Amino acid sequence: MYCKDHDEVCCTTCIALNHRSCTHVHSIPDEISELFDAKIQEDMTLYLQSRESRFKHIELKTTEAMKDLESSRKEADMMIDFAKQNLVAHIEKLSKQAKDEVGKEYLATKEQIVKKRQEAVEMTDDIRMKLIDFETLTGGNRSQQFVRMKIANKKLKEEKQMETALKCNAMTNTCISFEIDSRIQVFLQDIKTLGRLSFTRGTRRYTVDTIKDVNVKLQDDKATCDISGSCLIEDGPLLLTDSRNKKLKSVNIETMAVENVYTFGHIPYCLCSTSKDEVVVTFYKHSNFILFILFTAKPSHSRKVNINHNCFGIAYGDDKLYITDKAQTLYIHDMTGNELQKISTDSLGIALFSKIRDISFSDSMQCAVAVDESKGVIIFNDQYQHIARYCDPELQGAAAVCTDDEGNIFVCGYYSHNVLQLGYDGKKIVDVVGKSHGIPSPVSLCFDSSRQRLVVSPQNGRDIVKIIQLMY
Repeated sequence: MYCKDHDEVCCTTCIALNHRSCTHVHSIPDEISELFDAKIQEDMTLYLQSRESRFKHIELKTTEAMKDLESSRKEADMMIDFAKQNLVAHIEKLSKQAKDEVGKEYLATKEQIVKKRQEAVEMTDDIRMKLIDFETLTGGNRSQQFVRMKIANKKLKEEKQMETALKCNAMTNTCISFEIDSRIQVFLQDIKTLGRLSFTRGTRRYTVDTIKDVNVKLQDDKATCDISGSCLIEDGPLLLTDSRNKKLKSVNIETMAVENVYTFGHIPYCLCSTSKDEVVVTFYKHSNFILFILFTAKPSHSRKVNINHNCFGIAYGDDKLYITDKAQTLYIHDMTGNELQKISTDSLGIALFSKIRDISFSDSMQCAVAVDESKGVIIFNDQYQHIARYCDPELQGAAAVCTDDEGNIFVCGYYSHNVLQLGYDGKKIVDVVGKSHGIPSPVSLCFDSSRQRLVVSPQNGRDIVKIIQLMY
């Protein structure tokens, strides 16, 4: 049995117990021709294949991650051993220096003691000779005794002074002691670890594997397509804004076919997803408002929010909207349209933008990345502070930006006909797409993290969107 009200298949007993009030209960064998939909089965097959592919990809990447983790642990252990060896070698060097200083002081002091000892021996001998000489005159000529006595007395005074000097010098600096530098003890007591432990992911360097063209022109389109914006809904379709035909088009990422359309009264330009079934769209000329669109089975207008400035590029992150005005300012709004902050200058008051275009928010790095047509890529931290910039002649006319789930940044150049991969620090990692790949004047980018696909909309391709399968 099948209960359509609850979309459940069950036995007759369950129908009788749990679905007695349901009005749309069917016997599967009797009504299979009406219940079975080959299109739904086809979609389910494609969906399951997509899910299988995603989990296989996760399995592969986790295996690679485990290998990298094991390798990094061994490298960290080697660094610890190396640090230990360096510390031991340095301590041994300090120990040798200290012993050399002790030896030097020992030799200098020993030399002084030996010298004084020799002087004392000489003085002892001199006094003994005087004593013998003085004793031989006893009972003799008194005049000579008197003279000898006075000479001896004078000599004794000199020798007494010498004795005092010898005694003081001999008893001083005869012991060597060593005391460790207290700063070393304090430092070692304060140190709780040999170094700082950090966990980092290896930088991916993407390259092009394959490129597929998707024609998004529909029979009822009145003009050649002009795809100005793109985004991916979680586990859902690729959404494209077709400015010239005033449409929001939904593309099945597996079949590469347009399956759903929403038509606007104004010219749509950029868009971003705010949830698994909602997007928000900006408009090219009537640009002082944004529209929220529910993109379920049948797309519908959710709500309109008026904004007090021009709206061009748009991104969603941390429950906020980041909106550019295609001039010199980046605005941050809450989800009801209230302005929270605007950014136009750096900490020194210097203008950050001249013609800001697109904006992207990286959930993994909690940062916003903006592109300016002439000033390149500008990166902000979670406090909206400008922390890095990339501006180079190889990126001309920066038009669009997006990020992967590891903080890598992709930016396309309208005039340089390329896509570059940058790091969070604003440094270039690699040229992902070049002129040889045939992406003329790209104007929009989005990244499919689950499939490692880069979606590029070339201005001169018009009806064609490029699906670029990347590898690393």
